[in-house]
Amino acid sequence: GTYEALVREVLVRRTQRLTEELQRQQLEAGAPPSASRLLERFASVLQDPGHGRLMAWALLSGRVEHTPLGAREGLRPVVDALEFQVGRIAQAQDQEPPSRAALEMTLLVGLCASQWYTLARRELLSALGRTAEATADAQFQAVLSAMLHGALGVPPSPPGR
Repeated sequence: GTYEALVREVLVRRTQRLTEELQRQQLEAGAPPSASRLLERFASVLQDPGHGRLMAWALLSGRVEHTPLGAREGLRPVVDALEFQVGRIAQAQDQEPPSRAALEMTLLVGLCASQWYTLARRELLSALGRTAEATADAQFQAVLSAMLHGALGVPPSPPGR
């Protein structure tokens, strides 16, 4: 019909595909992922170049209402999952779990860092004299994950948990 209808359909379908991909990954994993793995999965979705650019365009053009960020409390399921996983880790380590507010802000930092890295990856790495490659992506994810866990005050759970 119209350009706006086409834009809306592209955003809705892309969001639906990404949601289905996250659900598929969850089912394949069997056991609930650690908080690190959950953050990593979410970041990997945001770091998909097509999705990252589309989300940035939707934000900048005022069309975010057709994305998870446009839905009121659209990130709530992600925070709920983080709260559950981080709470389990904190309990296993005899620590107090972080507050919901701390989880929300940590998620926002992770989202912003992942989005910016996605949009400017080549330029940022080039400005450091590095090339855009899988090794740099893995290092970025590892550092971001460590920073996010540090912000929450809960070390990652040991591998296999």
